[in-house]
Amino acid sequence: MAFQALQTLRDNIAAIRIALAYQPGSPLSEDDIATLRSYAGFGGLKAILFPAGDRKEWEKRNASKADLQLYPSMMVLHQLVRDHHTALIISHKAISKTIPEKGK
Repeated sequence: MAFQALQTLRDNIAAIRIALAYQPGSPLSEDDIATLRSYAGFGGLKAILFPAGDRKEWEKRNASKADLQLYPSMMVLHQLVRDHHTALIISHKAISKTIPEKGK
C-alpha cells in the first residue's frame, strides 16, 4: 500500500481536533477512537516544514508539486495550532512531567 500523504494529513488533523476537544472523563465514540488510532504523526510529510502563509512562499522555497497539493490542508493545520497553541503548550508540559527521566 502506497503512502497517502493527503489522507494521512487529514486523518492527523481529525485526530488532533478530537484530542483538543476531549474533556477528561467524557466518553469517546467508537468513531473518535478509530480516528485517534489513525494518527500517524508527521514523519512522512515534509510539507510540515513549510511555513504558514502564502502559497507563493512555498513555491519560493522549492515546494514540490506533491507538497503544494498538501498546502490547503497544511493551512488548516497551521490555523488549528494557532487557535490552540496555549492548550498545546500546557498539554505538552503536563505530558513531559509524567515521563520519567533517564536513570531514575
